[in-house]
Amino acid sequence: VREIAAAFEANTAPVSSEVICSKLNIPAEFSDKILNHLVASGIIAKTSDPKAGFLPAKDPANIKLSDVAAAVAQAGFAQSPTGRSAALEQITQSQRSVLAQYNVKQILNIEQKD
Repeated sequence: VREIAAAFEANTAPVSSEVICSKLNIPAEFSDKILNHLVASGIIAKTSDPKAGFLPAKDPANIKLSDVAAAVAQAGFAQSPTGRSAALEQITQSQRSVLAQYNVKQILNIEQKD
């Protein structure tokens, strides 16, 4: 999502799945699954005209990191919540709370300052 939002902010969107795979050094089948789930979750949108690729479905300032994390978890890449201890559940809730305080645009602004 960061790569897609950065391209959007730089007016170079949409970003092809091949570019995403290359930048993140991940296999195509992995990226296809996660990208399709992010589309289904309303976080990113898939384009076909004039150029095939992905762009944010809404302003990156309105995409919470907790929403991205939840979409990734729903795609099946996170551990199942069944059988979690109370301590692990508390850690998970704390993580969600922290991520909910930030959005994708804030992360881009932090990276641009570095």
